[in-house]
Amino acid sequence: MDRDELGEVIASVQAKFPERPREEVEDVVRGAYRDLAGTATVTAHLIPLTLNRSMRLMRIQRNRRPANGRGEILVLAETSAHSCG
Repeated sequence: MDRDELGEVIASVQAKFPERPREEVEDVVRGAYRDLAGTATVTAHLIPLTLNRSMRLMRIQRNRRPANGRGEILVLAETSAHSCG
């Protein structure tokens, strides 16, 4: 993992979701990267895929959390493309 690239992903996601704590953004991005890297056979696109997945997960969390800040909390679970079934 290139820490500079992952740091850029964290900064990009944080810029889109400034209301979320940085630690939460870091956890989402690192979890997305770890999940993708764990099943990747080609690593050239891991950073853009990590950005896309992280943004999607953050949007899901924002949509689940009402304006008062109370509501469902996003729980990231490791998944595997091979665990279907």
